[in-house]
Amino acid sequence: MLREDMEIILKLIWSYIIGIVTPEDIESDSDFFELGATSLNVASMTIHAREAFGILVPASVIYEYTTLKRLAVHMDKLLQGGGAHDIDNLRQQWLSDVMLAQNLALPNGSCPDWTSANEGRVFVTGATGFIGAFLIHNLLLLPAARVIKCLVRADTEEQGLQRILANLTKYNLLQDPMTNDAHLSKLIPVLGDLSKPRLGLDQDSFESLGLWASVVYHLGAQVNYNQPYTIHRPANVIGTLHILELAGTGRPKALHYISSIAAFGPTGLLKESHISEDQPLDPYIDSIVYETGYGQSQWVADMMVQTLIRKGFPIAIHRLGFVLCHSETGIGNQDDFMARLVVDCINMGAYPYLPNQRKELIPVDYACSAILSISLSNSKNLGKVFHITPDNDATTSSSMDMTDLFQEINDLLGIQLAALSYDEWLVRLSSFGDTQDLLMAPLLPVLTEKVYRGKTRWEVQEFMANFRTENTRAALMTAGLNDVLKRSAVDRTMLARYLSFLDLTSERKLDTWSM
Repeated sequence: MLREDMEIILKLIWSYIIGIVTPEDIESDSDFFELGATSLNVASMTIHAREAFGILVPASVIYEYTTLKRLAVHMDKLLQGGGAHDIDNLRQQWLSDVMLAQNLALPNGSCPDWTSANEGRVFVTGATGFIGAFLIHNLLLLPAARVIKCLVRADTEEQGLQRILANLTKYNLLQDPMTNDAHLSKLIPVLGDLSKPRLGLDQDSFESLGLWASVVYHLGAQVNYNQPYTIHRPANVIGTLHILELAGTGRPKALHYISSIAAFGPTGLLKESHISEDQPLDPYIDSIVYETGYGQSQWVADMMVQTLIRKGFPIAIHRLGFVLCHSETGIGNQDDFMARLVVDCINMGAYPYLPNQRKELIPVDYACSAILSISLSNSKNLGKVFHITPDNDATTSSSMDMTDLFQEINDLLGIQLAALSYDEWLVRLSSFGDTQDLLMAPLLPVLTEKVYRGKTRWEVQEFMANFRTENTRAALMTAGLNDVLKRSAVDRTMLARYLSFLDLTSERKLDTWSM
């Protein structure tokens, strides 16, 4: 097929699915997203491209080749049997990116106890995220945290502060009677961007921040399960590099890097039953090939941080499981994968049967308590990795798998969701989406794309290893927080509160189920 013909067909598809442009409005250098396309349109694009050309077009391709001309060229390669994502080149990109921080040097001096009387100056990224809101709230109530500067994207400091406060309000954290104006006065927005050199600051401001900060908590990250590594790289890899540069500016300071167990990829492919906190990440380059672009960026950033730990930088890595909700209030992130999954499965009356699959669900208050407790111990816990997951050892696991999760939902709501094979569930999901609003619709590309022996990225997560937590357990027990450990896993009571937060009352549920 001639490229010109390819462009004509793609113009018709783009015009149809975006809806606000005509084919005549679209030029060769027109950008899919600048024309108004959304993640829902990406899902539609993969379906229409398969119907028009008879080939599978991953969502990652749509995100990577965003102009009409570039997409047409790549589609032509796919039709010729080539042009599939070159995994060897991508591996080389990962390995090259891991070494981006290797030449950074630790400043002279000793790492201060950030909780001491003349310190207490905290710098945080990711303050406008779900976990960030709860960590900020905990820091506000902590006397040792005297000033809290938060990196935020905004045009003015007033707008930046309002973004932070709006996020706290979103999760009902400003309604906490323990939080007052004196606490909120600790907050200072720093206008910038993780992906930009020096975090978007001028040289003097960046150096001043490096001297000012007593401790850094780096939570900021981009999470989109459809987008490829190249799209996540600016915020998650280059952004982490910029934070490491800040850690090496001015004076030594503790850095607490918030990573994810997604950095390991589908561990079942490597036939491992347990993964310790001290286990090297290097071998998992073979499993992250089948991970999302987000998970791949987590492997690279985590590995990059470890290169500086080996050079003596005072850094701790906190690898989180899936942070679902608050253990007491049930408040969660209604826009995340689990919220969308739970609501859609309940509304359509079925869930995917995926044996031995876990999301390592944890409460957000446990995650933040663990991070803060580990960081308050200062030098004792620096240079280590901590799995912030349900408390696991070599023989037992407190984590709930996906089958257990939906059985608990059945019991709590008094319903009977059908356990379907993954393919059957996808068919029902797609059919349900034809007549009802489908929260999982933007995720259909990643749910359907086969990546390994006929299995999708979600299916290859089966038989995943247990994430051991000896370092985390030791740190919390040393701090006298044995009771906190008992709340490390989402249990039936927390799940009931979460379902209540999602407004899945039994009456509404049964009405929906009968449809």
